[in-house]
Amino acid sequence: MYKDQTGDPLHRRTLDWRENDRKMIEYMTAKGVEMARALGVKEFSAYPGYSDYDVTRYQSTPVKGGTFMAPTPDRGVVNPYLQHWQLPNLFVLGASF
Repeated sequence: MYKDQTGDPLHRRTLDWRENDRKMIEYMTAKGVEMARALGVKEFSAYPGYSDYDVTRYQSTPVKGGTFMAPTPDRGVVNPYLQHWQLPNLFVLGASF
């Protein structure tokens, strides 16, 4: 098993889009096109859908690292409430943690 510099185990993710993911994107793309037309948008490009998962398109997701959540400040950036350990007024939201 691979470990990081603090001895915590690293994980491996095997990702790909499933049939339901593709169907949801298809549905939402059709709805987006419908809304764009109703709003009178003159030019737009509908999303072509997902092929195989490509990590290079998702640079801000946990796949690429990000903001580690930990029970103590020496092990991560945010606490279990997503509150920054050193800046108590800062809460980190999104896919980075």
